[in-house]
Amino acid sequence: MKNILVVCGAGASSTFLAHRMRQAAKARGFEATVKAVSQSAIDSRMPGIDVLLVGPHLADELSVLTEIAAGYHVPAALLPEDVFGAGGEEAALDLAIETLRASGSVLSAAPVPAAAFLPAPSRPSTPTTTENIS
Repeated sequence: MKNILVVCGAGASSTFLAHRMRQAAKARGFEATVKAVSQSAIDSRMPGIDVLLVGPHLADELSVLTEIAAGYHVPAALLPEDVFGAGGEEAALDLAIETLRASGSVLSAAPVPAAAFLPAPSRPSTPTTTENIS
């Protein structure tokens, strides 16, 4: 079980993203808790966290937030600009997993990448012939 913390300015947008990330993790079979926090409350929520994801609007604060996370031996990553849009939870979950792997964290089960859930491309059917070869 991995503990992911998403931080944003007031905690509102990160709350919605964390909820969608929990659903995405469950659909993939990846055991994770995903919680949201406002920037002002980050210190109280860091114990027990495995990775910190920083909202894109806090890019100017990334070095400060990364330093706080480092004090707890937690890797941090900046979320992409489009993370709060459609499909952003998948990108955020992928980023969390990549950040955990890059930090040397052991993942209990191999998480399934989001691409595995896309429908398979349709292939044109090829006619088959059956011949009786004697």
